Amino acid sequence: MAGIANEQNTIAAIATASGPGGVGIVRVSGNDAISIANRVCEKDVLSFDNRKLVLSNVIEGSKILDEALFVKMCGPKSFTGEDVVEIQCHGGYINLAKILRGLIESGARLAEPGEFTRRALVNGKLDIIQAEAILNIANAKSERSLRMAQAHRGGDLSKKYKEIRLNISKLLAEIEARIDFPEEGIEATVLEKLCVDTEASISSISALSDSFVLGGKIK
Repeated sequence: MAGIANEQNTIAAIATASGPGGVGIVRVSGNDAISIANRVCEKDVLSFDNRKLVLSNVIEGSKILDEALFVKMCGPKSFTGEDVVEIQCHGGYINLAKILRGLIESGARLAEPGEFTRRALVNGKLDIIQAEAILNIANAKSERSLRMAQAHRGGDLSKKYKEIRLNISKLLAEIEARIDFPEEGIEATVLEKLCVDTEASISSISALSDSFVLGGKIK
């Protein structure tokens, strides 16, 4: 994707669904997010407190486009891990598009599909399971599928994978050590523990594998 080469660029996009709506959000993220947002804000975004909503007009030169709430979220404590500014304005495609155009004309570029989430992944704010869970939350068709996606977004599934990976790494380290130093032999108790730990890892993997079909049906 072209975005890999442009990872340091500041990106902007409409963050809410298209169509009529009372409220819409335009988001900008990147090294210059705050200064770019400042160019479309009647007040001084640079002076805003971090994570505090500030009411201001959205402007295009001397023209007022809308009245909105601006929130500045400084990296790395933001969704993407970068500086982020969200403009919570009135909804409607035309209104949102005009504000987005103002950000792009001020120096941002249009974000690629999923690029905000990808940046969060690249910057270590999410892992691949959590990134997929965000999409599943948006596409949830039932209460149960929503709960499952939210649990995955919170890291429940990631934690299980990490535990299994850690246990297998320890097993591999022990086995490789025995291979490298065969003259030391292997005690019966150590061999028994290796077998028990291996069976436990297999059981954990099997449980996750078995849950895949059910999880797919729920989703």
